[in-house]
Amino acid sequence: MSNCSLATSKCFSLWSCVISTGYHFVCLLCVRETSVHRKTDSNSIRRIRILPRASPSGAIALKKTLCPPDIPELKAGQVVNVTLCLEFASASNREGDLVGKFDVKTAIGGGIPIEFKPSIGDLLRSQEAPNTAEFDSSFNRLQGFQRVTTTFQSSNLDSIPHRILKSAALTPIGGDGNTVGAWYNNQLRLVGGLPASNESVWVRLDCNRTNGSGTMTVCSNDAMAVNSVMSVLKHALS
Repeated sequence: MSNCSLATSKCFSLWSCVISTGYHFVCLLCVRETSVHRKTDSNSIRRIRILPRASPSGAIALKKTLCPPDIPELKAGQVVNVTLCLEFASASNREGDLVGKFDVKTAIGGGIPIEFKPSIGDLLRSQEAPNTAEFDSSFNRLQGFQRVTTTFQSSNLDSIPHRILKSAALTPIGGDGNTVGAWYNNQLRLVGGLPASNESVWVRLDCNRTNGSGTMTVCSNDAMAVNSVMSVLKHALS
């Protein structure tokens, strides 16, 4: 933090989409960032600017950024929300390939570095939900390196669907119309598409209501992506 007592939130809302126009694919991120003036005296912070920095080596280049207008003044205790738009040169199925770096600068000098690094869960593409039988057929076909399974334990099983959907842009499948996105017969089925290839990722959770235990399995033809998605979902349940 700089001596201007300006803090930027590390928790940010992120909307992502991969737009296809003919053969052209655009990976676009819109990020909401929060700045807070934490000083308790009457001094204001003036001319707050958000400026892009170069992408790190090995990351996919930023093609275009749209930064918000300068904030003329932020008084003590005030909070401001702004939106940044980032267009990357391409999408990627690899975790950590998309990184946006910025500096928050003020009139008194110095700056605060901020970094936006969406997970592969944030970047999954929406897919048309198959029915339960179609899901099970595709899910059971993928074996070996195409699937990974882990166990979990929870004292609040009913919170798990919300936590999963909050951490990854997956589409829930099944239910009776009232239970889509919730446990149905002690199972939760979800599907999403990988950012670059739109290759399907199949996720199924099975739970035991008696003891709060369960298993979670992730399947895809992209074996590397399977482990990345599983890592995101395990973190959501931790």
